[in-house]
Amino acid sequence: MYRTLVVVVLATLLIGADEGGCGDSSDPVPLPLVECTPDSCTGCCQGTTCIAGTATSACGNSGVFCSACLGLTICNVERRECEVDSAALIAIQPTQAVLSPRDPTDDSDWDLDGSVPDVVVELRCPNPGGEPLVTRTPEISSLTPQWTTGGCSVSAELLLTHPIEIKVFDIDTLFDDEVATLSHTLTREELKVGTISVSMSPAINSLTLTFTRAR
Repeated sequence: MYRTLVVVVLATLLIGADEGGCGDSSDPVPLPLVECTPDSCTGCCQGTTCIAGTATSACGNSGVFCSACLGLTICNVERRECEVDSAALIAIQPTQAVLSPRDPTDDSDWDLDGSVPDVVVELRCPNPGGEPLVTRTPEISSLTPQWTTGGCSVSAELLLTHPIEIKVFDIDTLFDDEVATLSHTLTREELKVGTISVSMSPAINSLTLTFTRAR
């Protein structure tokens, strides 16, 4: 009886194996995980997946991690790098300045009554029509004025080939006293960063301008 039972059990196991049990040779063999590396990817890596790397939201080459092109940049589909969008219309805005405590021309108070200067920044931006586009910030009475309006909008292409002229004035009752002036041609790196801070010595310790896409 015992021997008969053993034979029945073995026969059952053999039949199960033939019908596709756990030993079925038709089961797919798991493929090894292929990581995204500089050796295996000419685009960029999203996790362990290699993608083309030509999208502004996922740009890169040589198997680096994909990057989103932010601010004024787009993905160059040939180099697969984020670069300044030359076709972008860029809003240039003076945002803040730091003036010397006293008028450096004669080491006197800025105004006759001893008050702080009334500061205005004038921009002369390149214009495809020929004559520069002239804009002014609101007048702010402070040694550390800040602004959110009063800038100009220019194409990136013009900004990279033509200078911006920056003038700072102390607004007085009878006339506008020009404090400092500067002519500056922007670089691709400055536009890519989205801001610059310039010195207009000796009166202006620093003047900050920001660059964003014009709406």
